[in-house]
Amino acid sequence: MIRQLTQEMAQSLCAAPEIEQKMEQLVGQLETVKGKKSYGYLPESVKKTVDEAVDKLEELLVVRECYDQWCILQNEVENYCHDKPRERKKLAQEKKFRQIKNAIIQEAENIRLGVMTFEDEKVEDRDEWVENWEVSYECLRLRAKIEDRKLPLDQRDEAVGDLE
Repeated sequence: MIRQLTQEMAQSLCAAPEIEQKMEQLVGQLETVKGKKSYGYLPESVKKTVDEAVDKLEELLVVRECYDQWCILQNEVENYCHDKPRERKKLAQEKKFRQIKNAIIQEAENIRLGVMTFEDEKVEDRDEWVENWEVSYECLRLRAKIEDRKLPLDQRDEAVGDLE
């Protein structure tokens, strides 16, 4: 379940105006920050913005479902060692997910510096393909099949073979 949810997150683009606004705010704040751009080294006001961005991320259905699943599994593990159930924290307050905060900071820093982001890398990779008008419909159909991450690998491999 968690694997499926994380794949869904990885394959989708985030279109959430509230998160975008928080990222813009964070980009502005990072302009004035000197030194290491890591959560532990940031001023409290910037940390607050990062936490608010994580809170907004948690509101996304796929993120919330994945975090819910993680909490269920974590409770099962901790029930072996402790009698009382684990207190559910907001995602931003869960220390085990500090990497999310640092990823948000890094993405905001990339935006600030004009560096290509991870979502844009997918677009750049498509430059390797020839223009659509230069190939047949069959080639385009096979290309779409190859790029469809929802298909099993054997079907995608078969499409590669057909393309060759």
